[in-house]
Amino acid sequence: MTALLTDEAIWSEAEEFTVNPISTDSFRQGFRIGAGFARSIYEARLAEDAKVRAQLVEALQDLLAYAESQICSHEETHRGGAIWEICDICGDCWADDDGGKPPRQDPEEIVATRSALLAAAKERG
Repeated sequence: MTALLTDEAIWSEAEEFTVNPISTDSFRQGFRIGAGFARSIYEARLAEDAKVRAQLVEALQDLLAYAESQICSHEETHRGGAIWEICDICGDCWADDDGGKPPRQDPEEIVATRSALLAAAKERG
């Protein structure tokens, strides 16, 4: 996350790029007041960004939980005749002579969402 700007950091950056050094104290004071105002806006935007990010992470977690609850994992199956395996939950069936039940594989969108949520959790610490 981006660090908040301090008055000292703003002042040192401004002095570095100033062609003519500021000579009057009143002008310096005005600059510091303006820099403080700019920093307060910057901090408010960071806080708002963090709030929006937290809302997006929460919404993404809820959406992932919903999607996972709607995708059958085909863990509970029974044999249906000599060559069929049938899912007890969704009713999908696979013939042994067509390769049988495929190994469990999450859709790439689910995998990508989990990765994004993990990265966000690591960033938050």
